[in-house]
Amino acid sequence: MATFQQIQADAIRAVDAVMSEILRHFPLAAGKADATRTQSDIKGVLRVGRNKEASVTGGAAASWSQRIAAGKAELHLDRTGLPDLRKGDKVRAVERPGSPWFEVLSMTEDAHGRLVLDLGAA
Repeated sequence: MATFQQIQADAIRAVDAVMSEILRHFPLAAGKADATRTQSDIKGVLRVGRNKEASVTGGAAASWSQRIAAGKAELHLDRTGLPDLRKGDKVRAVERPGSPWFEVLSMTEDAHGRLVLDLGAA
């Protein structure tokens, strides 16, 4: 019988296989390139906020449990093989039109199997 961790790892791999995209990680220190860390490509599930919040049914968001405000985004990453990500770093969604930039505002490390980054438009 599979353990919770095995099922979780399988689920993360399945979601990432369908929903992830490549982002370029730009390590920064005090707003300038951090020479102690190298740029790298990472794969993750990027969710960007919209100008208006809506529920799953398309109606008002009054009962919607989680919202991403306009200009904000979340990046969900598999914990395995990640570069040294830090608050203040930037990521670029290189597969999206215009390759938008985002700044890492905060990180949530206590989510099961995932590292969740709160991003702001950069």
